[in-house]
Amino acid sequence: TLWRQRPPAAVIVPGDVDGALAAALAAAKLYVPLVHLEAGLRCDDPRLPEEINRRAIDAVASALWAPDSLALRALGRDALAAAHALPARRAELEAAAMAMLARRGWQPDYLTVRRRTDLQPPVSGDASGALVVLGAARLGATRLIDNLEI
Repeated sequence: TLWRQRPPAAVIVPGDVDGALAAALAAAKLYVPLVHLEAGLRCDDPRLPEEINRRAIDAVASALWAPDSLALRALGRDALAAAHALPARRAELEAAAMAMLARRGWQPDYLTVRRRTDLQPPVSGDASGALVVLGAARLGATRLIDNLEI
């Protein structure tokens, strides 16, 4: 395909139509960074095709651009719900993220999800939901270390 021959630096997807979902899935499968414009818009009716598309695109996006404070709050609710499901799959997700970094030319030292309060691994039933991703990786001679609150 064209994207395999000449991968774009990123794919920007607006909206929630089937074409946007198709572009989002193609980008995700080819490890191309995906930006979702209008992220977090919700009607909260899971029977509507557009609602399914919105949530699926948000789930695979590398960056979410919320158009307003309501959409930003919806993304926060989604992240909190995902954080409660995280403990059971934490090791699997960490390994997948490390592998993805390696495929993109990085040499990851570590990447782990921890509770923000005490930097211990999250456990099922944690009430706070405040998590942080701790990571370090090398790109050439440069070592980058970062903490990202989620």
